[in-house]
Amino acid sequence: MGDLLPVTCKNIFILGDSHVSAFVDPYSMIGLHQLISRGPFTVYRTAPYTCFNLHNKIDLLSEHIQDIESQLGRELASNTDSIFLCYGETDIRHHIGFQTDALATEYKLTDHISNIVDKYIDIILFFKNSKRLSVGIYGVIPSQFWNEPGGNGRPSYKSPVERNNLTVIFNSLLKSAAEKKDIPYVCIYNSLFQNQLHETSIDGIHLYDQGNGQLFAIMDKEFQPFINSVSASPI
Repeated sequence: MGDLLPVTCKNIFILGDSHVSAFVDPYSMIGLHQLISRGPFTVYRTAPYTCFNLHNKIDLLSEHIQDIESQLGRELASNTDSIFLCYGETDIRHHIGFQTDALATEYKLTDHISNIVDKYIDIILFFKNSKRLSVGIYGVIPSQFWNEPGGNGRPSYKSPVERNNLTVIFNSLLKSAAEKKDIPYVCIYNSLFQNQLHETSIDGIHLYDQGNGQLFAIMDKEFQPFINSVSASPI
């Protein structure tokens, strides 16, 4: 097999909607299908897919991963690279609350969210098992102050308070499901509130570091165990 080449830092690829920008750009959103890096993080922005319909996007997600590899000039390797999917805020802001309100009263909110979470987990398992990739989940961030229609034209559900009530439930169920399937899970929701950084937005929807390094520091800390979880590979 040959000698082992020790690697000290794992590459973290954040694949998701416009919220991936918060990892690398302190002031603005990055463009679609660009690879932008900051330290161990490399982000790739897709269209605003939802966890609810992500199971219909397997082919597109596969194409995105191929595009990442094409831009890198190499294949992703599970021992040195980890992909974290970043979706869910759009579900919270524009879909879950409205969907639940429209359902029969006996259909519980947690049942609806559990169904969405199960679909999300199935996507992770597909890429983990069939593509032999290291794939994890980045939990949903606190909902910000924008209460008008979003860029997709859909109305925002009620207020940040009601949306964040949904987010807490969503993240809790997502974390539990991920742990049962041994899927890496990272969420900065609680850390943002603890550090009073849960409203670090300049547009009312997206988080931004705003140049002071505080948001970046939280992301770096929460992902550190996965950044350091690299294994050796043969030369």
